[in-house]
Amino acid sequence: MKTTPMHSPEATSSAANPLAQLYGLGQSIWFDYIKRSLLEQGGLTRMVEADKLMGVTSNPAIFEKAIATGDDYSAAISGMRELCASDPKAAFERLAIADIQLACDQLAGVYKRTDKRDGYVSLEVSPLLAHDTAGTLSEARRLWKAVARPNLMIKVPATKAGVPAVEALIADGINVNVTLLFSVDAYVQVAHAYMRGLERFVAGGGDPRGVASVASFFVSRVDTLIDSQLDALAKSSSSSAIKDACAKLRGKIAIANAKLAYQRYGEIIAAPRWQALAQKGAQTQRLLWASTGVKDPAYRDVMYVEELVGPDTVNTVPPQTLDAFREHGKPRASLVENTGAWLAHLRELESLGIALAPACDQLLDEGVKLFETAFIKLLGAVAAKGGAPKGVKKLAMVGLGRMGGNMARRLMRGGHEVVAFDVSPESVKSLEKEGAKGALTYAEIAAKLTPPRVCWVMVPAGEATEHAIDELAKVLEKGDIVIDGGNSYFKDDIRRAEKLAAKGIEFVDAGTSGGVWGIDRGYCLMVGASPRAFELLTPIFRTLAPGVGSIEKTPGRETKGGTAEEGFLHCGPVGAGHFVKMIHNGIEYGMMQAYAEGLDILKGAKSDKLPQAQRYDFDLADITELWRRGSVVTSWLLDLTAMALAESPKLEKYSGVVADSGEGRWTVIAAVEEAVPAPVLTEALYTRFRSRQDHTFAEKVLSAMREKFGGHIEIKKSDAK
Repeated sequence: MKTTPMHSPEATSSAANPLAQLYGLGQSIWFDYIKRSLLEQGGLTRMVEADKLMGVTSNPAIFEKAIATGDDYSAAISGMRELCASDPKAAFERLAIADIQLACDQLAGVYKRTDKRDGYVSLEVSPLLAHDTAGTLSEARRLWKAVARPNLMIKVPATKAGVPAVEALIADGINVNVTLLFSVDAYVQVAHAYMRGLERFVAGGGDPRGVASVASFFVSRVDTLIDSQLDALAKSSSSSAIKDACAKLRGKIAIANAKLAYQRYGEIIAAPRWQALAQKGAQTQRLLWASTGVKDPAYRDVMYVEELVGPDTVNTVPPQTLDAFREHGKPRASLVENTGAWLAHLRELESLGIALAPACDQLLDEGVKLFETAFIKLLGAVAAKGGAPKGVKKLAMVGLGRMGGNMARRLMRGGHEVVAFDVSPESVKSLEKEGAKGALTYAEIAAKLTPPRVCWVMVPAGEATEHAIDELAKVLEKGDIVIDGGNSYFKDDIRRAEKLAAKGIEFVDAGTSGGVWGIDRGYCLMVGASPRAFELLTPIFRTLAPGVGSIEKTPGRETKGGTAEEGFLHCGPVGAGHFVKMIHNGIEYGMMQAYAEGLDILKGAKSDKLPQAQRYDFDLADITELWRRGSVVTSWLLDLTAMALAESPKLEKYSGVVADSGEGRWTVIAAVEEAVPAPVLTEALYTRFRSRQDHTFAEKVLSAMREKFGGHIEIKKSDAK
């Protein structure tokens, strides 16, 4: 069995460096940082020599900082700007793999000298795969093959989906750094997954001496969360005893939790199951203390190093903590000191009514989300370094219903790249078959877009829109744009824009008319946006809009430019687009009502209540067709009405129940607020209300028109009760 060798203090005492002395106490120090200049300018090699540095860990946040700041990667990026813009994940991997390979090569001597116990460099799979076992396995195996170094460790999160991936990767003989461990129970599960993987590897004829793993147990984040709960309890309590107990436990729980994990480690490696593997030369899966930078300035800045020194452990430290310990750290074999007293702190915490287990679950969830956010920012940094294009052609369509799905198709026909998202995975898969890039989570949407990211929300107005925008706000960043293309209230636009502006995200409202026919006819777009956003989005609007087509210029507009003739218009600032669309729909209500009432009068002309000479039996399908030919009342609504009557002269399939989606009401409210008389539009709205109580042929006409232009299927009155 391999464990970290306990070197005598004399072996390292010649170096006054406290970092170097830790190795004599059985602990390996790894560096939680990486960047190109550290590798190219000899920094890592010097740390190996002077500090006895034994390994390197990386994560998306580390790479994002390294790439976004400074010029370390300028030369490399300049040679692949097109890739950075089109596929920032592939570009990042190219940069990261080069760094990881170089670091592995520089630590190869450590790897050989320690007989494969140290000298590892960690590379993390995409955090967006944290809940995807198959995806994690596929990416881990691909990265292992691409780096092609025996001292690589693939980082996998300790999620429910990650743990089985750990077992499978170990069974493949791939080294694994299991990250985001907070609870002792989760660590035990990971330790057993490691053993199961080794057992499978050995059963397949593998030599376990060449397989390594560490269990990254996070420390400071536990104190940050528990301390806040202790402070809240102390503040709310009038008991001086409780206040004193809370004060006593501040800054103690994370270390106590780590000591308990180390105790479990000792129990595991002493058990017969592990001893059987040890007889075959297997390495123990060491606990690696992660998140060891102190976040509370009230604490000693090297506390999470000094208090967790012990045999067969690793501590990966960030640059600031490494420098601090080198300067004034005090190494001692602290991990097994006063274990009973430290573990008593956990019981004291429980006696105060604060449960550690749910806090650890919360930290795991937050940790995954933090890494997701960092990864998205990382891809954004890569894309930004590559040079952001003017005018966006790539976007996400959030909502793939009747309108959203067809809009996505029209955009793809126009050469745009579309990331498709919907609450229905089947809808996403369907559009993927047509060329879209599917996304099943909001984080995945952001990861598949390049800054400035554009997300077009096309879901029902109200709660669904609110939810979608809130979720996007969590994964987008400064400079990104959210477009609401649904039928939202303009006052909600203003509120949402203010909320997103706090994060630097722009909001655009795009009133969209065109219904289910828009995929071929195009969509009339009424836009409320900043000038910058409208300019950036113009390529998208131009593709969706009908274009000039064969319509002649309106007399008087011969010399006037602008985009109105193309079918899209910058109506003004945020809210203006939906205000114009609201009035558009109010007029639509009035027009539809006029057609419906007129046709109802024509239908009633054969009533036996009329004198015989005044009775007429009109063919309404013929009359609507007639009016389409040169009449002053011709319109697309009339075209649709004629179509419905041709299919069903009595409109039997329509119930006469007519819904309203909000814009008619808001139009009437706006009229009241402006003191503008709008009797026709108001009565058209009220007629829809009445249709839900009884129905006439006129209401069937209204129902038919709504089905034809928007695909709205009205339920029968009997079904609505």
